[in-house]
Amino acid sequence: MAERLERHQASDQTVYQHLADGRRLQIIERKTENGERVGLRVDVTDYIQSQERAERAERRLVDAIAALPAGFWLFDRDDQLILLNDRFKDMYGNGSGALTPGQTYEEILRAGLESGLYRNCQPASVSGRSN
Repeated sequence: MAERLERHQASDQTVYQHLADGRRLQIIERKTENGERVGLRVDVTDYIQSQERAERAERRLVDAIAALPAGFWLFDRDDQLILLNDRFKDMYGNGSGALTPGQTYEEILRAGLESGLYRNCQPASVSGRSN
């Protein structure tokens, strides 16, 4: 009780409360310029449960990709690496450090060419650039 009263007296804060019936509330309180207090109570139960389900699904997907016996990688629409599994790293190595999220396909390919990863390949013009 004392803790809740103390939080209520604080000037600006946002806290979360987990009710006995399982609902979760976001409590937003602000003190106005004239010293009055205004507060909102937002039921965020569905949002939090949805977020928790999405996080569990993402963990399962990442675990499944990690368990693949094949090398796997995923690029976004900007051609940047988002995700790859250890099997892919084992197959192609990561000595150049190019196999890191955020690298483009071209950067990864160029690093492989420069490190001699590909047999019988000569670095050539890619995307209008030359070495």
